Amino acid sequence: MKIILCKETGRYFAHVNTRIGKRKFDLNTDNLEMAESIAKVSGIEEMEMNSARIAGLAGDVALMISTGHNISVQQAAKLYLEYVDKKFSMNTAKNYRLSISKFVEAFGEKRMASDVCEEEIETFVNTMDCKRWTRIAYLARIKAMFSWLTDKGYIVVNPAKTSRVTTEGLSHEQKMTTERQVFTPEQSEAVISFLKSKMTKLWQKMVSRPEPWWRQSIEPKFDRARFLYLSCRLMQQTGLRFCDTLSLEWACLEGNNLIVVTRKTDTVVHHELSADLIQEIRSIPVTGERVFDSIDGDSISERNLLSFIDYAIRKIVGKGYSAHSFRHTKAVTMQQEAGANIQQIAAALGHRDTDTTMRYLSHQITGHSKGALG
Repeated sequence: MKIILCKETGRYFAHVNTRIGKRKFDLNTDNLEMAESIAKVSGIEEMEMNSARIAGLAGDVALMISTGHNISVQQAAKLYLEYVDKKFSMNTAKNYRLSISKFVEAFGEKRMASDVCEEEIETFVNTMDCKRWTRIAYLARIKAMFSWLTDKGYIVVNPAKTSRVTTEGLSHEQKMTTERQVFTPEQSEAVISFLKSKMTKLWQKMVSRPEPWWRQSIEPKFDRARFLYLSCRLMQQTGLRFCDTLSLEWACLEGNNLIVVTRKTDTVVHHELSADLIQEIRSIPVTGERVFDSIDGDSISERNLLSFIDYAIRKIVGKGYSAHSFRHTKAVTMQQEAGANIQQIAAALGHRDTDTTMRYLSHQITGHSKGALG
């Protein structure tokens, strides 16, 4: 292989002998050292490679090397935010601009984008003085920016690809997405009735027409509505976390009993379900190991499913409540109505540490008399 400067274009070309004869590849640079680097990275010396593939790869590498090492974090952010302004709504773009501007402020205007590493991004996100979900949102926007920069060839490696938000060093309050309050019995039933009415309306709509295409268009929405309704009923009766209701398996049901190994703490919890709830769950067609397997094909994340429940709760009860409030309510009602002691409540909720349970029991339900801890 020979690297020769073309006098006409002022750029270096790689001249190689391949199986199909001599070929010349434009290295897209006027710098000899960079041309040699491009030729090495793109694999031009490997004669077995297809010449067209080499040419395309050499051009990509040239773009990455020539721009990635010369674009600052500020310049990268400016380019990305111009793209965001065109693609997203005004409110979404505003949120992106806020997150990215804080990132630029932390890393400095002159810092090269290609020099940013994964550890620095994680440190930036995990030292922010905000709650966990806010940190996750910030990281998602930073990841989106670096992914775009990588796709466009401004940087070679995406440093944010495996970055994550950790809970180490976070206080209990920071881990919470909102201040937890407990439901009164009336509030709890109102939320469940609202979700049941949504499910019923979708069922009536689905069976209102005989065409198969009609049923196929409504069925995913009905499956999702049924899951949200039954998930809330399960959380109300057992105090399970939302994620445990989503991953519930048929093997967990033994008669009227529910035995679950929790996802968060790997502890086994036992609960007895009401006969009507068992009947509603058993009416779901078995399509796999999990009870709610039918919503897997629906392109929606666990967090978005949870947001549907939280929206319904805010609509019916108001701010300050969430799906996790069912869990707090279960702990308080076990203590106040059933007279359970701290160890029994911790076992029912799957807590390894009774200090966590004590925080749950700091709540009071209006209209309930305060019980004593055993």
